[in-house]
Amino acid sequence: MCQAVCELSWQCSETAGIPVVAAIGEVDIASAPAFRDALLRRITQGDPGRLIVDLTQVPFVDSEGLRALIAARTRCPSGVALVGVRTGLRRILTITGTERLFVLAPTREDAALLLSGRSSPGAP
Repeated sequence: MCQAVCELSWQCSETAGIPVVAAIGEVDIASAPAFRDALLRRITQGDPGRLIVDLTQVPFVDSEGLRALIAARTRCPSGVALVGVRTGLRRILTITGTERLFVLAPTREDAALLLSGRSSPGAP
């Protein structure tokens, strides 16, 4: 595990050579700054152009969490994929118009394919 803060922890790995940060818990005002730092550190440790953020085990993301994701996106010219986005975060992304900044994918493997410019297996 990379680190734990408040009710949030994360694990770092790779999928198809792309850095992955898998968050577990809530990304809120208390945990977002450390989460942002973890995302930015992970970007510098792997492929600097792409990042997969697995949010499958994240039930809640507030505006500070969104800011952390946007900060990561500004450092990744080839894109950031969000995996397992739940309804609440999807709504925030849509309302704020930031959904277009990210690739949304159901799995890490689909995210890797999409960030590599290839269609996911289930795509038309």
